[in-house]
Amino acid sequence: MNISIDSNQASEILTELLIGGVIDRVVYYVTGWELRVTQPGHDELVLYCSELRIPEQRTWEEALKLRPFCLAPGNEPEDTVAAIAVFNVVNSVPVTATRLETQGTLVLRFHEGRQLLLPGVVEGVDWTWQLDRDDENLFTCDSGEIFVNSALLKK
Repeated sequence: MNISIDSNQASEILTELLIGGVIDRVVYYVTGWELRVTQPGHDELVLYCSELRIPEQRTWEEALKLRPFCLAPGNEPEDTVAAIAVFNVVNSVPVTATRLETQGTLVLRFHEGRQLLLPGVVEGVDWTWQLDRDDENLFTCDSGEIFVNSALLKK
């Protein structure tokens, strides 16, 4: 059963689960992303999110309007920017820190200042991100509110 949790407590648990993990599989859909996070000696985790962004999102969107990319007329150029950032860390750069920002945005930090943002509030979407282990939901962010599997609180 999942229950509402405050961001400080959620941050502590997310840090324990994700620090040192490496994103080693990425699945993209027009409606969202799946990021598998693995680390030796730990269970495989899967982060699902409706949106994935980087802090410099607008700067990169503008830069990628230039040749050879020319993303301006394409579909979902913001997702192309996020994909470049994800593939920059996939299989090689572990998560070094996590943070929960206001309204449930999950920030994953990597070596050399790289970051991925999983927004907690997305217009027109209620569920925005979740973390699962072995098909069991551990965390869900629903319109900015964080819910945790109560079994994680008993540890």
